[in-house]
Amino acid sequence: MLSNNMIRYRDTGAPDGEVCPGKWFDENIVDGTQAFRAQFGFFRFGAIRKYGDVLRGMASSGKIVNLVLGSNSSDPLTNQDVREILKLLAGSPKAHLTVVALSNAIFHPKVAHVTRPDGTTRAIVGSANMTEQALGIHVEAWVELESGLAASDQALGDIAAAIDRWQTVTDEGVYQIRTEADAEGLLTRGILIDAAGRRARRAASAAAASPSSGRGGRRARWRPPLAPEEPSLEGEAETLVVPETAEVAIPVGRIVLRWSKKLSKSDVNKNAQNIRNLMSLTKAGLINDLDFYRNAFFSGVAWRSATISGHASEIADVQFNVKLPGKKTRQMVLQVVHAPHRESGQHNYRTSIRWGPLGGELRKARGTGYTGFWAVIEKHDTREYTLTITADEPSRRFIG
Repeated sequence: MLSNNMIRYRDTGAPDGEVCPGKWFDENIVDGTQAFRAQFGFFRFGAIRKYGDVLRGMASSGKIVNLVLGSNSSDPLTNQDVREILKLLAGSPKAHLTVVALSNAIFHPKVAHVTRPDGTTRAIVGSANMTEQALGIHVEAWVELESGLAASDQALGDIAAAIDRWQTVTDEGVYQIRTEADAEGLLTRGILIDAAGRRARRAASAAAASPSSGRGGRRARWRPPLAPEEPSLEGEAETLVVPETAEVAIPVGRIVLRWSKKLSKSDVNKNAQNIRNLMSLTKAGLINDLDFYRNAFFSGVAWRSATISGHASEIADVQFNVKLPGKKTRQMVLQVVHAPHRESGQHNYRTSIRWGPLGGELRKARGTGYTGFWAVIEKHDTREYTLTITADEPSRRFIG
């Protein structure tokens, strides 16, 4: 309880302590809570699952539930997490979900605000994201505030207003999510990913990391209940790609397939009217069969069924060695999407590569960026894939 101390600093540095951010949420998201507001840069639905009944009840009774969540390129939100949140909010006029995805910055706040059953207000402001690991295992530091003191009352009002402001923002990169169709649109554009894509990213990051010794461990001070389909907790990971300072080896195997195209503004996120965050794999004057990419180029990867804009589709998480002009080669997991319905109308492709973590980097390139450059994707007999963006047209545009 904070009644004798309206503003208090806390952290989990002491190894024998029991305090942690998760216990603040346990104490403050309870039956009768009148309002809940939060903004977090990184999020896992598993971190708030135990409060689901309370939040659902609040939304259904017309109380404020306002969530602002980042979908940063290093660790995007999953469409599964977004759909679970929408189930809690259930279309209530006072319940809002805003997703923030910026090309040249990370959305990085960690703030929650509640109005208690007795009308008092509280907030937590600190280092912990809304993830299972942050709430109970990581070393975190934060400040707790409670109403009743002029200084804390002013800060609490400012926090609530700052979070509420986001639901009225219509700037580029800020998305008001009201329906599953809204979430599906962000998934199609690569702003959201699916859970399998997140797992693949984490696996690639773990495989690329250098082994180390001498690291200690921490016991969990708080754990959320697991969903039936979840075998274990996913840890928080705010950086999921190999940093540019870590050069990776270029595949040495023989190239068995190569395809290339000259990049358009839409391909590299420079068409302000249509930020697609993907590169379409077209015929490019090289092939006749648009199923070539699904059935030949990416035939050896693990495809899974998906629904995109109401149409049956397939998605695969593929690890590429990525080389951009003037940058070191990096390993990145990118999603390859096969959506036959896209051939209709003005579309001339069925398969595309979602830029994912590369999207913001491509867009913030100066001027027209990589418009007019060449994209070259290659498959090696070692089953490795490379993606190169280069100013020079390849001497052989197609190998197959």
